[in-house]
Amino acid sequence: MRSWLSFYSLPLLLFCGLLLVGCRPAGVRDLDAMEEDDPRMVRALQMRRAQNIDGAIEEYEGILDNDPRMARAHLQVGLLYDEYRQDYIRAIYHYRRYLELRPDAEKRDLIEDLARHAALSYAASLPDRPSAAIAEIAGLKTQIAGLERDLQEAQRRIGELNEALRRHRERAESAGRPTATQPEPAEAAAARPTVPAEPETYTVRSGDTLSRIAQRVYNDGSRWKVIYDANRDILKNPQDLQVGQTLRIPR
Repeated sequence: MRSWLSFYSLPLLLFCGLLLVGCRPAGVRDLDAMEEDDPRMVRALQMRRAQNIDGAIEEYEGILDNDPRMARAHLQVGLLYDEYRQDYIRAIYHYRRYLELRPDAEKRDLIEDLARHAALSYAASLPDRPSAAIAEIAGLKTQIAGLERDLQEAQRRIGELNEALRRHRERAESAGRPTATQPEPAEAAAARPTVPAEPETYTVRSGDTLSRIAQRVYNDGSRWKVIYDANRDILKNPQDLQVGQTLRIPR
C-alpha cells in the first residue's frame, strides 16, 4: 500500500505544482511584457528607434485613446514628452498614470524620481519677472485705489459745501434777503457789470494722469484731451506731467 502511494505521489505533486504556477497572477514584468508585444506598441518603439519622435508620440497617444489602461504606453510616451519635447506637464501626467496602473512596479522609486525631476524642470522654466498682464493688473489696482481716495475727498468736499449752503440760507432768511436759490431780477442782472471769469487751474499731484485729472474736474476721464490741448505749451506729450505743475482747466 505504501509503495503504491509513493509511486503515484510524486507525479501528483508535480502536476499540482504546475497547476499552481499556471494559476499564479501575472506580475508587473509579465504585464509590461505582454503590453510591449502588442503590435501597436512594437510599431511605436520602432518609430522611436528611428528617431521619428512625433510619429512615436502620435502612435502611443492613439493606443491610449483606444485603451487608457495600457500602462506601458503611458510610461513610454511620458519619457518622450520629458526627454524630447520638454513638455513636463504631460510627462508628469503619464508617469503618474503608469504608477496608478502599476502600483507594485519594481522601478516605482525611479519613476517617482522622473516625475519629481520633471516638476523641478517645469518650475525652472517659469519666468522670473511678472508678465505684462500681471504688471497691468497691479497698475489698475493702484489707479482704483487713487480713484477711491479722490471719491472720498469729493464726498467730504460736497458735505462741506452743503453745510455752507445751509448756513448761508439760514442767514439770508433771518436777514429777510432773498436766498441764492431765488432768481435775481432781470434789471439788476443787466445793470451789474460783467466781470470776466478767472481761468481755473489745477496743480498736479503725485500719481496724477490727465485721465485722472479729467475725472476729478469734469467727472469724465475721457475729456483728458481737452486739458492736454489747453496746455500744449507746457506739455510735450500726455505723459509729460510733473508734480507741482499748474495746468489750465477749460470750462
